[in-house]
Formats: sequence, C-alpha cells, structure tokens
Amino acid sequence: MQSQSEQSDINQDYLLLQDAATRKDATFLPRILLALDDDSEHIDLMKDLIGLAESFDAQCYLSAVLDANSTLANRAPDWLDVITYRLMNSRPYLQLYGELLNQHHDRNRIATYLRGFLERNPEKRPQAAMMIASIPNQPR
Repeated sequence: MQSQSEQSDINQDYLLLQDAATRKDATFLPRILLALDDDSEHIDLMKDLIGLAESFDAQCYLSAVLDANSTLANRAPDWLDVITYRLMNSRPYLQLYGELLNQHHDRNRIATYLRGFLERNPEKRPQAAMMIASIPNQPR
C-alpha cells in the first residue's frame, strides 16, 4: 500500500506528463513510456499513460516505442505487449511501425521481441509477420 505522499507524487508526475502531452512536447514521450510499470497498483494510470503517448503524432509515438522497446521489454513487458497489440489493431500504425522498424538501429532485437509477442498472441500472426518481414535478412 502506498502512502499519501507517494500517491501525491504519482499524481503530480502524471499531471506534468499530461501537460507535456497537451503541449505535444515529444521530448516527454520517452518519460511517459518509461513510467509504465508492470508492478504498479495503478492500472488505470498505466492505461492513461499509454493514451497520453498515443495522443502524439504517430511517427513521434512509434519512434519512441521502438526506442523504448528494449527497456520496456525488461521493465514492463506486459505493458509493451499492450502497446504492441494496440498498434497492430491500426493499419496506419502498423504500416508506419514497419517502415520505422526497418530503419531502426535495434531492429534485430525488436524482431526477437516481436517473435515472442507472436508466441503470446498467435491471433496477431499476420500483423507480426508483416512487421518482421519489413526487416531485411530476418528468418520468417
């Protein structure tokens, strides 16, 4: 159970991130994404953070997701799966994600994550296969 001051700190941090999202200051996108925590008691807050991040320009948002993939895969793998699942439900996001992934410096590690995601979410096989296929020299 969190103390009242811890809850106040969480609320204050959320308000700062919400203000940054309102101003569309993309420099805060990594902070928004890296605030995700699988162990948090505040599930609604975690969902709100994803919503804040998604409110940014698609290219900025997806670039930030790709950049944060490695950290999120270690610190908040469940929330990373939620983000990935959601972007696979959007054809424009899916296409842009594939294009950005193809150019990303960490594309091979992200492809490994996507293969694991596919094992956990076989219903997303066509979308995950499309993403992985966007990376040259990847096993199918």
